Amino acid sequence: MAEPDELYVTVRDDGWAVKRGGREKAWRVLPTQAESIQLARNTLADGGGGWLNIQNRDGQWRERVWVGPRKRR
Repeated sequence: MAEPDELYVTVRDDGWAVKRGGREKAWRVLPTQAESIQLARNTLADGGGGWLNIQNRDGQWRERVWVGPRKRR
């Protein structure tokens, strides 16, 4: 079985980055943390689920949550 996807929401000088696990370069940079979290949640849900890791403004990890796959109708 493959490892689940993992995304990170990290603070930057120019906004909030969404990064894929194991990569240094940001996949997307958005102006607010809320927008970045929503994008990461939707991406994980559409991709079959995975872990979402969220930093606070001070760069400390504040939360790690499992995002389940989106239910198909």
